[in-house]
Amino acid sequence: MFDKLYFRIGNRIKDKRTTVGWTQAKLAEKANLDASQISRLEHGMHGELETYLKITEALQISIDELVQDVSRSAQESLYTKELLDSFHKLPSTQHKIYVLKMVQDFLEFAESK
Repeated sequence: MFDKLYFRIGNRIKDKRTTVGWTQAKLAEKANLDASQISRLEHGMHGELETYLKITEALQISIDELVQDVSRSAQESLYTKELLDSFHKLPSTQHKIYVLKMVQDFLEFAESK
C-alpha cells in the first residue's frame, strides 16, 4: 500500500516539476538537493519529510497540493482490502452469492439516481 502512496507522490512531484518546465537537475538546484534524490522520489522511493518540504518550497506549492487525494486513496485501498477479507471469510458460497447480489442491487440503485 505504501509503495503505491510514494509512487503517486513521486508522480505528483514530476507533474508539478514539468508544469514549470524544470528538469530534475533544476528542481534539485532550487531545493538544494541532489538530482538523484529527485529521481528516486519521482520513481516512488520513500523520502524524508524535510526533503518533501524542500521540494514543495522550491515548486512554491503546499504540502497538501503534493499529497492531495493520495492519502484518501490509500485509505480507500485499506477499506477495500478489509471488505475483501471479510467477504472471503464468509462461511459458504451461498452467503457470498447473497452479498454479491446485494452489492449489485445497491450499485444499480445508486446509478439510477
